[in-house]
Amino acid sequence: MAGPSGARAETLAVLAVAPPPGPRAELVEATLQLRQIVAEYRAGTLGTRETRERMTGAPPAAALGELHRACDAARVAYLAGQYERSLGMLRSIADDVEKLPDGKDSFALWTKVMIRLARTELDLGRTEAARPWIDRLVRAAPDLAFDPSLHPARLVDEVEKARAALKRAPTGTLAVTSSAAGARVYVNGREVGVAPVRLVVPRGRYRISGATQGATVGPIVAEVRSGEAAVVLDFTIPEALRPLLGPGLALAFGDGKIVTAAGHLGLDRILAVGMTEESGASYVVGSLYDVRRGALEREGRVRLTNGMFPDGGASALAEFLVTGRVASALVEVPGGPSATPLERIASGTPPRVEPPRIPAAAPADASRGWASLGLRLGYAKGLGNVAYHTNMDEWISAQVPVQLDVLVRVSRKMSVGAYGAWGFGKGGGDVSSICGRPGASCILTIVRAGIQAEYEFTPGATAPWIAFGLGYEWSFFHTENGTNAGTVEVVYRGFEVLNVQGGADWKMAPHFSLGPFVMMSAGRYERGTVKGTGASGSGIGMDGDLPDKSSHTWAQVGLRGRFDL
Repeated sequence: MAGPSGARAETLAVLAVAPPPGPRAELVEATLQLRQIVAEYRAGTLGTRETRERMTGAPPAAALGELHRACDAARVAYLAGQYERSLGMLRSIADDVEKLPDGKDSFALWTKVMIRLARTELDLGRTEAARPWIDRLVRAAPDLAFDPSLHPARLVDEVEKARAALKRAPTGTLAVTSSAAGARVYVNGREVGVAPVRLVVPRGRYRISGATQGATVGPIVAEVRSGEAAVVLDFTIPEALRPLLGPGLALAFGDGKIVTAAGHLGLDRILAVGMTEESGASYVVGSLYDVRRGALEREGRVRLTNGMFPDGGASALAEFLVTGRVASALVEVPGGPSATPLERIASGTPPRVEPPRIPAAAPADASRGWASLGLRLGYAKGLGNVAYHTNMDEWISAQVPVQLDVLVRVSRKMSVGAYGAWGFGKGGGDVSSICGRPGASCILTIVRAGIQAEYEFTPGATAPWIAFGLGYEWSFFHTENGTNAGTVEVVYRGFEVLNVQGGADWKMAPHFSLGPFVMMSAGRYERGTVKGTGASGSGIGMDGDLPDKSSHTWAQVGLRGRFDL
């Protein structure tokens, strides 16, 4: 629940949980549906994208290629005499490289940055400032070779001094084991072998990580002193993460490691969603855990009908799991909703609380994600006037537009976003006459771009919708060899004041819908430009505001495919 004003909302993730290999399609769909409804009731509920990012690791501060380019820029700054700026850039790059997953390429870049930092400090006569960078470099790569022909003698000399001092330093043993076979072990970013690994190293702090084919662990910081420092790379939780299935966990439902996984993901609470069979009936079960206390808060289930939630079942289960209130007979609670507090505690479910009733939400479409992409193909007829009392039929008689929609969901039924359309036009009147001359080539295109809001009336297998938008429109005409002057380009542009759309989507696959639409858009060309000769006397030979601004309309029908992310 949300904390006091200004406090951070507790994070809750809704995860599908099933034994290896992980959640199946029907559990994934049920989890998506519950997550969407719970998010409307409770602040701090992570969406699908945020949950996946926690499982796969937050995007690095900079990509490896960008860091290489930044390193080159630091070198340019050095050559320009901007030494302090170059050093600042290199320090920032070093920090960013250490945020990347350990590997051969990232370690090579880190090594390059360490050498450049040390060399720059030595060039400025600051030997003491260079030594910490050299020490870090030698500890991470004690066998690193330096070619005297490529590096200044003073740098090679300081590296050899650091290497000799490191050999004389007291040592300890670093022993790294792994719960997964074949795990590669990295120490201070450098790969040192496959677990188990046992190394004799100078005493001090070391950063250890591990990687298998599909999971990573670490970094883990270990302090090596006298004796042996043992580090265990536990891949149990990382290997159980299924970012593309739910997201979910490949664990037995009810396994205590569910709470451990939630802690690994930095969650305050976790709602585990599973499926069970009992007496020939299928149920969706939800278990809400308090991660910090490691305790089960409440658990409930709903019986499925033909493999799907019954009408109102998902909303009723979500309301119970969030509030503790049993508002529907569809929700079954261990111990029963009428059980005494002691009976409910004995059954594993704490006493019910009685918060204000939250109105039940309509069942959500499980496949509808946080955003969607739409692609349209249509046919549009132009109505009204262009300018100078020129009818649209004399300019563009029709067009075949292709439109891309990018929408972000702000509630169960409402989405907002942007659109961009490109249409191939068919000329009319004088345009058609010019383009019909022997040897003439013509291009006539219409470009529209803007913002829109869409409302779905009944999200589900069949979803009627309506949308409104506004934007800007460009109309381009280019011809060669169609006039006495040779080449002419004409551009009209102005605001699309309003477009009204309506249609219906039919679900063809879990994340894909297809359906027809109609649209009426009203706009007005504000400015015009003509380039080339031969337009003299045509009435549109100008550049700037149109003196006679006339309105026009596009009446469009077509088909839209929508993919939900």
